[in-house]
Amino acid sequence: MVEVEIDKKNYPEKKIRAGPIAVAIWRNKTADGKRSFYSVSFEKRYMDTKTEVWKSTNSLSKTDIPQAILALQEAFKYLTLHKSAQEMIDDALEDEGAYWNRTEEPDAEETAAPDEEPCDEERDEEEE
Repeated sequence: MVEVEIDKKNYPEKKIRAGPIAVAIWRNKTADGKRSFYSVSFEKRYMDTKTEVWKSTNSLSKTDIPQAILALQEAFKYLTLHKSAQEMIDDALEDEGAYWNRTEEPDAEETAAPDEEPCDEERDEEEE
């Protein structure tokens, strides 16, 4: 199980609204701080007609579903297309670490030297 450290001043990285529906995208870190991951929450805001106070709920009516779908699709698009540069670097380093820390022998293609052009001295020797 992954333990999650929650910061008391944790704000969403992104908030997406569609009508009364709001979707929040949260960036979290594991307890050891080595990995980050995202979670998504949603709420519906409405006016309580009896008390005339704004309230929140996680329940949707049939007419709220299309707006919730739209907001969640936008959240998915954000998470898919807006990967931070740091995450890309972390992923690349993780992949490279997996390459260098593997136990099996590399393939011949991986160890072969690339085709190189001969240097000037080698060209001169070939011409003679």
